[in-house]
Amino acid sequence: MKSHHFDTFRFASSLEAGGALTRGQAAALTKAVRVLTNTAAAGLRARILQRSDCENAAFYAAKNAAEVRSELDLLRRNETSLMRTDIESLSRLLDSLSQKTTDKIAALKSEVVMDLNNHKAERRALGTRIDLRIQEIHHKLTVQLSSLKSRLEGFKVEATQNVIWVTIITFGAVVLSSSSA
Repeated sequence: MKSHHFDTFRFASSLEAGGALTRGQAAALTKAVRVLTNTAAAGLRARILQRSDCENAAFYAAKNAAEVRSELDLLRRNETSLMRTDIESLSRLLDSLSQKTTDKIAALKSEVVMDLNNHKAERRALGTRIDLRIQEIHHKLTVQLSSLKSRLEGFKVEATQNVIWVTIITFGAVVLSSSSA
C-alpha cells in the first residue's frame, strides 16, 4: 500500500511565514497534525479491504455460488426423478381405476340387460296369461251364446208351435161357429 508523506517542514514554514505563529507553536501544531494524520491513516488502513482480500472474497463467493448451483441442479434432478416416479405411479393407478370402472360399467350394463330381458319375459308371460284368459272367457261366452241361441231357437219353435195351435184352434172355432150359424 502506498504511503503519503506529510511535509512537516514546509507546513511549519508556511505557518511561520504567515506571522501568526512562532516557530515553536508551528512545530507543535505540525506534530499534532502529523499524529492526527497518521492515526487517521492507520484507522483507514484497518478499515479498508486489501485487493487480495477482495479477490479472496470474490473467489469464495464464486465457489459457493457454484456449489449452490450444483446442489440446486442435483436437487432439481432428484425432484424431477421423484415427480416422474409419482406421475408414473399415478398413471398406473389411473389406468387401473379406468379398467375397474370399465369392468363395473360392463357388469352394470349386463345386469340392466338381464333385468330388461327378465321384465320382457315377465310381460310376455303376463300377456300370454291374459291372452289365455281372454280365450277362455271368449270360449265360455261362445258356449253360453250357443246355449242361448239354442234356447232362443227352442223358444222360437215353441212360440211357432203355439201360434200354429192358436191359429188352428181359432180357425177351428171360426169354422165351427160358421157351421153352426
